[in-house]
Amino acid sequence: MNPMQLPDRMSALRTALYAVVVAVPCAQAQTYRVTDLGVIPGQTISHPGGINQSGQVTGYSGSHAARFTYGVVEDLGTLPGGNISTGIAIDDLGQVVGDSQHQNGGSIRHATLFSNGTRTDLGYLPSSGNYSRGMGINNATEVVGWSGPSMDTTNTRAFIWDATNGMRDLSTLGGQYARAHSINDAGAVTGNSQIGSGFGSLHAFLWTAAGGIQDLGTLAGTTSTGNFINANGHVVGKSTIGNDNRHHAFLWDGTMHDLGAIGDNDFLSDRSEAFRVNIHDHVVGTTYRPYTGGALSQIAFVHRGGQMLDLETLLDASSTDWRLYVATGINDAGQIAVYARRISTNQLRAVLLTPNETMPFCLGDGSGTACPCGNDAPAGSGAGCLNSLGTGGRLASTGTPSIAADTLVLHGSGMPDSTVLYFQGTTQLNGGAGSVFGDGLRCAGGSVIRLGAKVNVAGASQYPAAGDPSISVRGANAAGDVRTYQGWYRNAAAFCQSATFNLTNGLQATWAP
Repeated sequence: MNPMQLPDRMSALRTALYAVVVAVPCAQAQTYRVTDLGVIPGQTISHPGGINQSGQVTGYSGSHAARFTYGVVEDLGTLPGGNISTGIAIDDLGQVVGDSQHQNGGSIRHATLFSNGTRTDLGYLPSSGNYSRGMGINNATEVVGWSGPSMDTTNTRAFIWDATNGMRDLSTLGGQYARAHSINDAGAVTGNSQIGSGFGSLHAFLWTAAGGIQDLGTLAGTTSTGNFINANGHVVGKSTIGNDNRHHAFLWDGTMHDLGAIGDNDFLSDRSEAFRVNIHDHVVGTTYRPYTGGALSQIAFVHRGGQMLDLETLLDASSTDWRLYVATGINDAGQIAVYARRISTNQLRAVLLTPNETMPFCLGDGSGTACPCGNDAPAGSGAGCLNSLGTGGRLASTGTPSIAADTLVLHGSGMPDSTVLYFQGTTQLNGGAGSVFGDGLRCAGGSVIRLGAKVNVAGASQYPAAGDPSISVRGANAAGDVRTYQGWYRNAAAFCQSATFNLTNGLQATWAP
């Protein structure tokens, strides 16, 4: 099931948290808070599609494509003369692709680009039929999707579109039919294609301009589909697992990995499908709770650290009024778009799940960039590169990154009794692996703000301390901002390189309203 596939027009989402090694509280499991993304005025239902890196979500509300931005719902409208449109994918510029009815087209819909208040008809492949749908978009405004004789047929051809070259056929794996579902910024595409003539099976594929189309195979059985491709070129989707029609979510990174299902190993509940994956290979989708004699219960999942987790069990105390059905998107900050129902009102809504805790990254344990002098910290320490004391500076946090109620505190430990500068960035350097800097790794980059300098006592300090501005104020943050944090501290001159400084690991936080 595609995350947009509900009846009729809905047919179209290094280590685990580290043990505490100093007296700083640390959550044992990631939890999430729910934000209702709302509806177009006059409507009662909304459904999510993709999510971008700033937390904007697309989808639809009522009969129109929508863009959801932290409480602001934009009606994206339709092509001239149309009544129905759908938003499916969104890029980091806020451009949306999907489809729309058009003038004199009746029920026919065309792939549509919604950008800066305009709607562009992307056309169709004349040889395949006069329907089309845009399924994926990258930051170069390259769009992929499919074109065919109707909305619900498999008799389609995959396309790629850009403003210069228009719509082109991507070919197939040898059969007649194909669909493209996602494209990354390198121009790599995934989807599914018939592998032989006649009634050949459908297989997930990877397409590149240089290499053409590649069959990704199946877990077992005969069919698979690729739903999304991330910046690493890793693909997620679903594949049959045997000689019946059960299917499991998969992650392909050169090898197709079975992500399993939460249901028992039975015909009814042993099913799952992955819809999106972020840069960290955290995967989201839908699966089922075990059958217990009643109707099957569809649930949204996140797969990380080798485990498939029921997202509903990870909601914080403020979010217990929600049932979560399908996770349709996840960004690199860990925000998740979900199709959900508010229990108290029975409203079906697009919601955004935002992590409550900060996320460590760029550890000095050799899991990313190697430390400059072989001074890697022990695996699992959750710290930066080793300093002259034989310890790694560790940055942890307590509290919540919330603009309205900011209680976030950064805690540094494992450092010499020297000065440390706590600072904020807007990006993870080198894809989160960090870059060599002094005796350690620089992790937080982009637009940098100095939060404050502190003197370590017994190797530890924090920001903010009494009398300091909060991090949201000092960092000039707004709801939806994804920010990175690190501590830069003085170290002994005789250690490692000629530089006299080192750094902690990095932390990433997503700021809630």
